Amino acid sequence: QPGSTPWPIATETWLTLCDETEIEELMDSLCAISPPLAPEQHQYWDWLVNQILTRLAAQPAWECTFRTDLFTSLYAHLGATSKSRNQLVQFLAKRAFQEDLQAVVEVITTDPPIDELHVGTALAPLIQNSDLEWELIFPALLDGISNPTTAASILDLANFATRKEHLPAHPAGDMVPHLNMMLSTIVKQLDVLSETQASPNDMHDVAQQVEQAVALAVSLCDSLSLISDESSTPALYQAMGLTHRRVQTEAAAALARLGEADGEAHLIEMASQPASRLRVIQYARELGIESRLDPSLVTESAVAESQLALFLSEPTQLGFPPQVLETIESRTCFWPGYDDPVTNHLIRFRYEMGEMSYENIGIAGAMTFAISEDLGALSHDEAYAYFAGIHAEHDDIYELAIDQLTEPQRIDADRCERRIHDSGFEGVEPVLLGRLFERTALVAVATMDGNSGFVIASVEEIQWINQPPSPRPITAYQAYDIYKGTVLLNTFNP
Repeated sequence: QPGSTPWPIATETWLTLCDETEIEELMDSLCAISPPLAPEQHQYWDWLVNQILTRLAAQPAWECTFRTDLFTSLYAHLGATSKSRNQLVQFLAKRAFQEDLQAVVEVITTDPPIDELHVGTALAPLIQNSDLEWELIFPALLDGISNPTTAASILDLANFATRKEHLPAHPAGDMVPHLNMMLSTIVKQLDVLSETQASPNDMHDVAQQVEQAVALAVSLCDSLSLISDESSTPALYQAMGLTHRRVQTEAAAALARLGEADGEAHLIEMASQPASRLRVIQYARELGIESRLDPSLVTESAVAESQLALFLSEPTQLGFPPQVLETIESRTCFWPGYDDPVTNHLIRFRYEMGEMSYENIGIAGAMTFAISEDLGALSHDEAYAYFAGIHAEHDDIYELAIDQLTEPQRIDADRCERRIHDSGFEGVEPVLLGRLFERTALVAVATMDGNSGFVIASVEEIQWINQPPSPRPITAYQAYDIYKGTVLLNTFNP
């Protein structure tokens, strides 16, 4: 039974080998014992639920014959603070038997996960199911839009089904007055939050409230746009007046769809904002007004800058777009993971925060990516190589810290180090040994002509990466990424 000690390793082995009948009995048994209360108990229960679902995922979901109530009972038993119970609903949404879909609707509308992200992941399989019986989902699921935790995900699902014509009309079409009221309320809430001077202790909570409110406002604007009822015009104008770019864009597009000239003009104007540009272009195409966009804002580099701005705006990155983005080079070449040549764009971006600023280099094209370490001192070739190397994955590509080497690896490292010394480098300090298919290379800190940096030496070549003083210097591992990318790009582009 789950308790205050970890599950024995044998449990994982048993779950791998047991049959479905035994798993079914286990799930039934879990509902018969005391539910988890303490955080450490939840940890072990969550682990077991993950193991059960991993075992079931080894076959198509529809092949699982477990009773629907087995999942919903365990879901309820785990309690609201469980971090894994949303996965039980996700499994039902993926299997999508009639009783499964009815259970998904019941859970989301009466006892949903307490985290909006968990609601979204629970409903995600519905979008991927091309044979879904949407009439089993809507309009019943709309009973949950009064809950701020579930409202955005439910409306997003309804908007998707409407846009893809899985339903004859938007399922919330007869709820327009309620949607208008919800949008006006959210706009007022965002107005208040934008003027809130939060203490350092409260900043995280305020940011979460803003994120939740913006997500719901965006979903509401999209719903009202798809429904296209003129009574929504006042609420949409209110939303367009907010400072939040994403809400402005959605509200302007909805107003443009309703024939409002001011909405159309504002939508076109929003293309100048990199973080809004991609969505503006999409809506302008849908509305047939793409020709009104400034031609300089729809070029490949302008689109790439928008992609990087969106990446940097993610909560897992910096959380908001930079004030300045500038494409410094575009290059078309063969790239790891692609059969045909790809055009990549190196983009310099800068954040200006009063007397402080933060500047770096990112990429858009084959990937959209940036890191916190300073890439500004790298040559363009080195920057491209870094981005090519960082995502190169293969069983024969790896690196080891110098103190983790075996005796044969130590011999390889010593051979590479001698070559570094023989090439005139000074202050050599080996850091790691890397393997790139048949190539073995040593990465070391060193100096050359008084300049500090990294030297990477293999039997085939020596590469020097100059590293001027920086508050955010690259590491030896990132230097090795540059080496990997250099080798791969030179191989693909002889």
